[in-house]
Amino acid sequence: DVALRVQGAQWRAIWYEEGRDIVYATGRLSPTIYAWDGASSMDTDTAPTRTFNVPGAIGGAHLTGAPNSDYLFAAVPISGVAKVFVYPQAHTANGETVPARVIEPQGFGTHALAWDPESDLLFLGESDGNDIFVYTDASSAEGAVAPARTITVNFTGMAGNDSISGLASIPEYDLLIVSMFSGQVLAYRNASAANGTPAPDVQLQTDGGVSLGVMR
Repeated sequence: DVALRVQGAQWRAIWYEEGRDIVYATGRLSPTIYAWDGASSMDTDTAPTRTFNVPGAIGGAHLTGAPNSDYLFAAVPISGVAKVFVYPQAHTANGETVPARVIEPQGFGTHALAWDPESDLLFLGESDGNDIFVYTDASSAEGAVAPARTITVNFTGMAGNDSISGLASIPEYDLLIVSMFSGQVLAYRNASAANGTPAPDVQLQTDGGVSLGVMR
């Protein structure tokens, strides 16, 4: 096992790009995205290979992408406006790299996001709520955009104050995984066409406070 650290960083998000073997990470109090190239063969406590900043950000961004894709999506509020910064060639980003595009999605709190590259859908979870907003043509979207549809999370035993804590897309199976702050983990099949209030196909209960990590 390898432990990659940055002195003093309190981690907010991590994304692993399997094809290029790159780990991206952000801290809670910094606009910097840290990148470790060749991460799986690095020694413990190796410094990041590259760093680049999200323009205008104060705190760290939430990250997502897709295995074997060079796209990196970084979501963070800028002056109170939720924005998603798109880096289509993330493996080259360094220093003051400017994102190729900036998306300003409606109804999103920057806290949970997932990308399905096969359908080019961006799933964005509502902050402090149970709606998932679905945006089409995510890799080319720019500026203020409205969701194409909304998935509302509802399941047996759901608490009235429960909310989404994390999202993950598994495009090869057309699955969307949703974690809730109460500890529920839900799986939705046919995620690329989901709309309205579908019942989850799988529902698991954990000890609570779940957030999703990197899956492969």
